[in-house]
Amino acid sequence: FSIKLTTLAESTELKLLSMSVNVVAVAGDALITVFLCAFLQKSRTGVRRSDTVLNKLILWSIRTGLLASVCAVISLISVYVVHITAWPDTSIYMALYFCLGRREYNLAKIILCCSHAR
Repeated sequence: FSIKLTTLAESTELKLLSMSVNVVAVAGDALITVFLCAFLQKSRTGVRRSDTVLNKLILWSIRTGLLASVCAVISLISVYVVHITAWPDTSIYMALYFCLGRREYNLAKIILCCSHAR
């Protein structure tokens, strides 16, 4: 499946796709963060040093997941506001997608590290 666009102005036709991607991203980030925190919570051993590391990983995953969700929500709002009301020919919301990719990659690395630790 591919979408061929010849100009950037044609990207306004992809509003529904962009909004649905953002909704799925927010839901996915929330689920990954919740499951990762639950997994890390269950992995506690009672040893102070390892529990301290687990606490830091839990806080880091919450911050990373929250930041990715906030970026996706802001992008969703900007898609709606830009295309519906203010400037229908601009692509301001695309700048937020660059933040999302890096955050998703970092979260995936943490998930892989946690799964190999067991």
